Amino acid sequence: MSLILLENLSLGTGVLGLFLAMPLIALARQRPASMWLALYVLTISAASLEDYAHYQHLPWIAGMAWPNLAVDVLYYCYVRSMTGLGNGRFQTIHFVPLACYLSAALVALLPGSPFAPWFADWEHGAGAAMFYQCQGAFYLGAVLLRLRQHRQRLRAGDTTAGTDALRWLTTLSCVLAALWISWVLAVRLHGNWTACFVAGRLATFYFVGWYGLRRATVFLPATAAPPVERCAPVAPPAGRTAAAAPAPAPTLVAVAAPVPANPATADLAAGATAEREKYARSGMTDATQRLIGERLQRRMSLHRDFLESDLRLTELAERIGTTPQLLSQYLNHMLGLSFFDYVNGLRIAEVQNMMRDPAGAGRTLLELAHAAGFNSKSTFNTAFKNVSGMAPSQWRARHAGEPAPVPHTPPSPSALPAHGAAPEHREPRQAAA
Repeated sequence: MSLILLENLSLGTGVLGLFLAMPLIALARQRPASMWLALYVLTISAASLEDYAHYQHLPWIAGMAWPNLAVDVLYYCYVRSMTGLGNGRFQTIHFVPLACYLSAALVALLPGSPFAPWFADWEHGAGAAMFYQCQGAFYLGAVLLRLRQHRQRLRAGDTTAGTDALRWLTTLSCVLAALWISWVLAVRLHGNWTACFVAGRLATFYFVGWYGLRRATVFLPATAAPPVERCAPVAPPAGRTAAAAPAPAPTLVAVAAPVPANPATADLAAGATAEREKYARSGMTDATQRLIGERLQRRMSLHRDFLESDLRLTELAERIGTTPQLLSQYLNHMLGLSFFDYVNGLRIAEVQNMMRDPAGAGRTLLELAHAAGFNSKSTFNTAFKNVSGMAPSQWRARHAGEPAPVPHTPPSPSALPAHGAAPEHREPRQAAA
């Protein structure tokens, strides 16, 4: 086994990972899950460059082994995001070992720190390698479990990702499982297994790039294709027989509806027709509209994504299996709300329910606002007054202790209360498209 070969493979993997991460970061605007994959690729790239520094006999710095703790967690978060589970605040618990490791590394880097020799011994010992391998096995099992659950939802017809994404995740997970096995063998046996592991990381990057060029749907959300409009065949010009022209393929010809005699009714009909054509061009059909409404209501009822303070339109659209454009269009057209007004309305309803609950009588308004997903007190006060028509303290003094209203079942698809408890004195206002 040539040391020069290992150096070149490690350096090539690190540089290729840096270039591969850049387009993935750019694609995160359309599909937020791509950011997790970009971070995963950057972590492997950092590990490869750390190996290159080791082969070059460069001075070892405490904390350089952090990729071993981050790589498996980042891929798990990527799988969760691709399968519609999302990564809320609770998922930060997976990064606790990494945070503890980095904190210990910072202490070891302090000048004259007595902790530095102990940290270096532990980092280069068998205990650290065993811990990293056990963590990798744990998250590999968690990924396979999530994929199995997602496959069952896909068969049941309740899914937020298509078969292409599932096939991609399954294939990539198998590749990474093989890479993990080669890593374990390289740590235990060394020799040629080390070369196989280093070459496997480089091959993984080539696989991600090659597959991404052929299957762009795994990096971009699926867009509903607009219906194809067909026209009636044009009659042949005078002097030419119909036989001279090729026979057109059989098509369905739309029959125009009779024009109403009343001018006002005619204007309304023309406006409705223009509205339908506008949404048809964007891919928003009646069936798509109903499907988005059902998935949005189910998602907010079961997972309560509005409690996430950093929830974005692109992330919510991916979780319900649509595009940000269609989701924004649905909220504007059907509910008359912008995305932020819609989410803040659900948060206000949550705060009102907590105000009614006697168990929350001792909690401050700021605590309730943070629990419902608001980041600042000023945003909460403004949104609450817009929804309820009064300040939060006034509403609490008037309605504290009242029983919470029971939402309608099934919920109405044309108003905000369809997705949660109805805030009082709600006056709908048209949001900008």
